[in-house]
Amino acid sequence: MCGRLDVTKTHGKILRFLNLSRSCPGMQLGLYEFEMALANLPHRFTWDLPDGMKPSEVDTDDVFGLTAHKATRLVSVPNPSLLCLL
Repeated sequence: MCGRLDVTKTHGKILRFLNLSRSCPGMQLGLYEFEMALANLPHRFTWDLPDGMKPSEVDTDDVFGLTAHKATRLVSVPNPSLLCLL
């Protein structure tokens, strides 16, 4: 994500953190926890290409537009790299 998530205007209707003039006291904690969970994904898994695909076979073409999107989506297979000892 390039910018900040605005939960007060557009996303407030979806996230239900806001109720008119009062807001949820756990809103910042929820956003922080989401960010931490997303940041841990690269750390907790090793990411491989599907079906023995080689890195040279990955399509790196872009689609012309206002932003640079990939022409084909990158598909990767997560394999657990850290074992949980609970």
